[in-house]
Amino acid sequence: MTIVLVLTAFGLFKKSPAGALVLLLVIGTSVWVYADARNLGVRRGIRPGKALDATPGQWFVFCLVFWIIFFPSYLATRPVYVARHRSNGRTIRN
Repeated sequence: MTIVLVLTAFGLFKKSPAGALVLLLVIGTSVWVYADARNLGVRRGIRPGKALDATPGQWFVFCLVFWIIFFPSYLATRPVYVARHRSNGRTIRN
């Protein structure tokens, strides 16, 4: 899906900057997911038996390849990671 989006973005970039904006959005949010997941100490086993039990690197790849599915999924799953992070007595760095 994202591959199609990226190819479309490159095609659109020739005609308008909207394609580049879409490409930057996908890459930028995927990098943010990776950094945020690392900050929160996300690792396999936090959500055992769940489909979205992944490492920060896996989240990055998932978001980069299937952004339209996995970016909203990360946002929906993030409160679980935040709660676990806080229960360990850690603060969230911005």
